[in-house]
Amino acid sequence: MIRFCSCLLLLVATVAMPLQSLLANSQTTTLPPTIQSVLKRFKLDGSGLSIVVQAVDSDKAILSFNEHQPRNPASAIKLFTSYAALEMLGPAYQWATELYADGELKDGVLDGDLWIKGSGDPYLPIERMWLLIHRLETAGLRTINGDLFIDQSLFEHITEDPGAFDRQPLRAYNVVPAALVSNFNVSTFLFRPAASGRRVDVQIVPDLAGLRVINNLRTVDRSCRGYNRGIAINVDDQGQVILDGQFPARCKIYGMSRSVMPHNVYTARLFRKLWLESGGQWTGRLRTGAKDFEQDPLLTFDSVFLSQAVRSINKYSNNVMTRMLFLTLGLEKFGAPATAAKARLAIEQWLPDKGVPLRGLMIDNGAGSSRQTRATAHQFSKLLSAAWQSPYMPELLASMAISGEDGTFSRRHVVGPLKGRAHLKTGRLDHAVAMAGVVQSASNKRYIVVSLHNAEDAHRGSGHAIQDALLRWVHSR
Repeated sequence: MIRFCSCLLLLVATVAMPLQSLLANSQTTTLPPTIQSVLKRFKLDGSGLSIVVQAVDSDKAILSFNEHQPRNPASAIKLFTSYAALEMLGPAYQWATELYADGELKDGVLDGDLWIKGSGDPYLPIERMWLLIHRLETAGLRTINGDLFIDQSLFEHITEDPGAFDRQPLRAYNVVPAALVSNFNVSTFLFRPAASGRRVDVQIVPDLAGLRVINNLRTVDRSCRGYNRGIAINVDDQGQVILDGQFPARCKIYGMSRSVMPHNVYTARLFRKLWLESGGQWTGRLRTGAKDFEQDPLLTFDSVFLSQAVRSINKYSNNVMTRMLFLTLGLEKFGAPATAAKARLAIEQWLPDKGVPLRGLMIDNGAGSSRQTRATAHQFSKLLSAAWQSPYMPELLASMAISGEDGTFSRRHVVGPLKGRAHLKTGRLDHAVAMAGVVQSASNKRYIVVSLHNAEDAHRGSGHAIQDALLRWVHSR
């Protein structure tokens, strides 16, 4: 009789529990039929897929599949770097680039050299370089009767081959970090068919002195499509940019951004352009070195706040910015010069306090442009669970791409019920596709969602198809 009553009470309690509550507290390792259907369509067995879905206010997953298998998460690893930075440095952290007058400054004339000491500022686009120039003029400098010295000593010099990752050394995402990088070290080439003949007009932004372009492009009568619109950009041993290929005559304009100059050369030429345009004078040359000054800097140029930099990093997956932030973590924790080893150690010492296990984790350069990076879906879910409880959760969430709205997810789910319902960090490499973030379901419950997919040709369609099926499944809850 006692046993019967206990069972009856349990049955009553179970019936009284709302169905949604039962679903929220259940856990399955079986993939939803819609995801199984996608795997079947692409002839995949699911062995390369890892998924975790859990409510933000729960420590239990409602769906977990291969969650402890280390995968290459591509750019999704930026969440580790950016969240660690928000916690360790604070969202109001700023980098301070210092400019020193090495000589007598009188009546706006510097009889000596101007030094720029890189601080690791990851966000110095041309607009902020213009602001730096304006602030320098406000500090009383108009004429430089000497050279421009660039001091990169705060970061250890990286000898990495920018083409080692994917044999695309000129791509913006392969720019190697340094203590001073201006405008992401990128030149934008704008192509237009010439008004007459088969020539192609080329405009470079910013137009920096000393950059020689050999334009072998010719138009061809076809629609405006195709890989790189048929354009090949290379740099020869003399630093000349060589343009080859056939450009579609039906293109009105097409742009390509490439890194075609060393960091210091690019920054010196950009400085000269903006300085002369502002009315300043400088006839000296670029030099590099390292020097400690006893006097105060002529100008301390503060960066944007870290919270602003993190938005560019995660929404648009900027690699060089992330790598500079990553190195800053090592610099602040262990001192100069900043190295990737110091940065990895700083994050690895911080993660256990957030409940994130280290086994199988390899952050490498912090940005995801690496074949060696590894993390598990379980580690991502733990990281995001900790972030949800953090006072800096709003800053991290706001830095992620919004489905159908902006960033790397702006062209997906532009229409439909998922538009604006997901904040995600995406990742994509050859044979690797990933996403991690927070999704708001139709019932307005928020879920942490992680999907890591490493499989042959995953980047060619199956990866995004699986992500979309998973997002629709989560949204339906």
